[in-house]
Formats: sequence, structure tokens, C-alpha cells
Amino acid sequence: MKKNVLSIIALIVSVLTIGVCVFDTFGDCCNNKKGDASSPFIASDGQEHALRIAYVNTDTLMSKYVYAVELYETNKKTATDLENDFNKRMSQFEKDAAYFQEQVKNGTLSEQSMQEIYQSLSAKQEELAQLQQDYTNRVAELELDQSEKLYNKMNDYLNRYNEDNKYFDFIFSYAEMSMILLDVNTAYDITDIVAEGLNKEYVKP
Repeated sequence: MKKNVLSIIALIVSVLTIGVCVFDTFGDCCNNKKGDASSPFIASDGQEHALRIAYVNTDTLMSKYVYAVELYETNKKTATDLENDFNKRMSQFEKDAAYFQEQVKNGTLSEQSMQEIYQSLSAKQEELAQLQQDYTNRVAELELDQSEKLYNKMNDYLNRYNEDNKYFDFIFSYAEMSMILLDVNTAYDITDIVAEGLNKEYVKP
């Protein structure tokens, strides 16, 4: 059940956040810090203006955002605890099954006892299979819940960030795994700005 939760989050968030903010009006945009991302663009009102774009590297953001790191570590611990619990139960089952086989081989059990122990082991095996599925589903739910929480946090912040500054028509996401953007110009990277803003707003529970 070990999974790279952070990579999955980055992938899901990157898919969800494409074009998270689209604005037709904009002002000045830190030209000296982030370069000039202007190009002719015809807005829905028929007016031509410079198209301003930016992107967020979600892999980097998830590693710098304190809330994301803490959430990941918490869920990772839960997943590890579940895995350890399942392995402990499986180990005991294997010992019981091996002991039963040894008794059968040595002929120390009556036919009735063999049937009863066999049925008991079969029931435990089915319980373990169901437990494994339950634990797998629980980890998947944790990952989905985590990705939704992080997406909502980032989406809310980006909307407010762009509305206050009014200078990006498009804010794209970029993650190495997603291949959504095949190549990017780092001059348009606002990842550190977003990470800093999210961390300032994060209050530990």
C-alpha cells in the first residue's frame, strides 16, 4: 500500500488547476522580476491587449507549502500504521496455517479437528482479504481528501491573488509528471510567491 502521495497530489492538482484564473483586465506586472509575458490577444469584448500568463510548479509548491507537507506526513503515518497492522495479522495467519499443516502432516489431529481448524483458517483468510481491501480504500480516500483540500486552498489563494493584482489572464500549472506543459520559461514562474502567500495564511490547528 506504499504510494508516493506527494507525486499523486501534484498530478491531480496540476490537472485540476489548468486555467484556474482567467481575467480580461490587468495592470502592471512586476516586469523587472518575472519578465514580459505579453503577446497580442483578442478578448471576448473584441479589444486587443497583451496576454499575460504565469505558471505554478505544483511539485515545488507541494514541497514548500507547510500545510501540504504536514498533511502528507500525517496521511503517510496513517497508511504506514494500517500496513503494519495488516502485516502483523497476516504474519500470525501464516504461522497458524504453517502449524496446522505440520499437525496434519504428523497425524496429530482428528478428522473433525482438521475440518474445524481448516474452516477457521479459511474464514480468517477471507477476513484478511477484506481487511486489505478496506485499508487500501481508506488510503485512497485519504489521498483524494488530501488532494481536494490542497486544491481548494491553492485555488482560493490564486483567485484572490490574481484579483488583487489583476495582471494574469491565465495561470497554468506545471508538474514534471503531468506533461501538461512540455516546456516553460522560468521567468513566468510564480511558485515561490504562491508558496510564501499560502504559508503566511496557514495557521496550524
